[in-house]
Amino acid sequence: MDMNEPFYLQLLRQHVDKMGSIQNAAADIGISRTSASLLLSGKYTAKTDRVAADIIGALTDGRFCPFMQTALSEKQCNNFAERPQPMSDPQALRHWYACANCEHSKAKEQADAE
Repeated sequence: MDMNEPFYLQLLRQHVDKMGSIQNAAADIGISRTSASLLLSGKYTAKTDRVAADIIGALTDGRFCPFMQTALSEKQCNNFAERPQPMSDPQALRHWYACANCEHSKAKEQADAE
């Protein structure tokens, strides 16, 4: 396993090994066999945010953070999203802005409004 490989690809490789084929793993996750094959071969040309979220969502109990490119628990995700705006750390500020525009934050706002 390549530790420099994104987390979602590591999960996908492990799941293919477990399921015995790309076809079986992709069907279990809910993505196309073609997408899985292209991801594993490094030839996937589209943005990976959505497919990465699908893989992580299906194979872990966490959420995929597009900013951090890793899985977070719902609590960790909410902690990042609900913190006050950072004023002295540029990286933390970029993360804060990303959280404000993230699908998880928007989904939480809609649920809270109902």
